[in-house]
Amino acid sequence: MKANSKLVCALGACLLLSNLGGCGSQGPGPTTSVSTTAQDKGGYTLDVLIQSPLTIIQYKSGEIEALLPTVDEHTYGYVKALNDCGIREDRLDRDYHLNFSLTPSSTNIDPNHKIPDEVRIDNTKETVKIDPMKKRFGKVALPMPREIVPIHLDDEGLTIFKKGGSKPIDHLYPTLIALRYTVPADPGVSLKNSSMSCPLEIEKLGKEMIVRVGMGPAVEDDDNDIHRHAKLAFTAERDLLQGLDRDIDYIKVADEAAVGMDVKRKRKHRTSDCQAPILLVTNAD
Repeated sequence: MKANSKLVCALGACLLLSNLGGCGSQGPGPTTSVSTTAQDKGGYTLDVLIQSPLTIIQYKSGEIEALLPTVDEHTYGYVKALNDCGIREDRLDRDYHLNFSLTPSSTNIDPNHKIPDEVRIDNTKETVKIDPMKKRFGKVALPMPREIVPIHLDDEGLTIFKKGGSKPIDHLYPTLIALRYTVPADPGVSLKNSSMSCPLEIEKLGKEMIVRVGMGPAVEDDDNDIHRHAKLAFTAERDLLQGLDRDIDYIKVADEAAVGMDVKRKRKHRTSDCQAPILLVTNAD
């Protein structure tokens, strides 16, 4: 797959220039190559950036739900472009749809195989129930994307594992995932629920457009408190998936040195990031 350097640069510029808050990575991190299908066909690409701590569900129909967990210190959800559309706790209807015009296609999931199996759950192999107790703070439903691509992978000692199982020490976990769509020049993006419609003003970066979905306000996660907030946020994500056997931990500095990890690289680029990885469920019922 050919790398689209323009998109990587555009997304990097967006992340560096936008101080949007939330619980996703705010600094530079590993990037992945992405498809040039939309450009080759003369179309535009809309990238919907899903920022931690959210759970992404893709149903067998191809449709997507981004579930916002109920977690302390995050008091609202947001959908952002040049303007903001809010998802707040005081709303009676917190289930939304992100509507826009697109060119239908099948989904290429994680084309560069960067998402570890610990956080990528195939519902045909590991059955979970999607929020049966309605614990979610809110939901944003989206159509089937062309691609699901991780944009930032966490490298600070995070490990996800089954209870009683071994703890991987070298896996990188996504805290920012792009849902990519082929769209017309004016896709008419709006956030809707049963009682409101909030049009989004989209800026074009060449043939790329960006919308961000996440939770706020920004939360500092104190390393000295053993990543309390990251663990809390991940637990809230996991609990939206009844039956999912996963725990979260962070490798201590002494343990990193013992296994030869480069301790000096740690905690150099964070500003405000809870570091909880995104869970991705595919083939959901």
